[in-house]
Amino acid sequence: MISEPQAHALLVEWMLGQRTARGSNYGYDLYLPAMVPPQTGWHNPTEIGGFTEEDVPVVAAAAWNFCRRGILRPGVRLANGQGVDDGLGYSITPLGKVWLAEVKKDRFIATEPAEVARLLSGYRNRFGDGFHERAQEAIKCYQGNAHLGCCAMCGAAAESILLTKACTRVEPRRVHAIYRSSQGRRKIEQMIFGSAPQNLKKQATSGLDLLTYWRDDASHGILSGISHDEAMTSIFLLYRFTVLMNDHWDIFTVSTPSS
Repeated sequence: MISEPQAHALLVEWMLGQRTARGSNYGYDLYLPAMVPPQTGWHNPTEIGGFTEEDVPVVAAAAWNFCRRGILRPGVRLANGQGVDDGLGYSITPLGKVWLAEVKKDRFIATEPAEVARLLSGYRNRFGDGFHERAQEAIKCYQGNAHLGCCAMCGAAAESILLTKACTRVEPRRVHAIYRSSQGRRKIEQMIFGSAPQNLKKQATSGLDLLTYWRDDASHGILSGISHDEAMTSIFLLYRFTVLMNDHWDIFTVSTPSS
């Protein structure tokens, strides 16, 4: 059976025009039964649109997810379109056209946000519910073209990792008090990375600095200028930081702060 990320990626290819329909689209931009590869034929009753019948719910669910995000909508492209009463036709929205233009520039993450969300969710047990909540919110913001919110949530998720790590050696109330003090985040970073090998420290802090910069920028009341590119990069940096902290969890020891 086709997976959700595979269905997602396949629908993106069709919306980008990288695959062409066989037969009529009946007035839709995307008509699932027309997604039939030439070698498949139209006479096999167990296949619809190049998928087996058991795949259709997965593909239709992927299309509905695009509808929830405002990229697709059920129905024909124009008011006088032909239409078919099988519920398998969709049209691209104005927001969807903007989103697809961005996907053409760089398809990293944009084509499979559900897969990125799944990867990040795998670190919930280690980094806690606070990290999980913020990481998933970052993906939702990215899916909805809320670039400012995406960067803010990525930075918050990264900080949640720092707090979780600090609390492994220092009493949580004391960690939180340090965090809320002047230059609190830097103090927490020093507790974790102060005695780490230089190469690991550099890897951890380079991406973290940019994530926290965008998080701080998002909290100001002026125009941020954060766009799709920054949001995409922030998710990449969050994932890289998450993997780094997980893989070197025992190497990043926590020093006890002075009183």
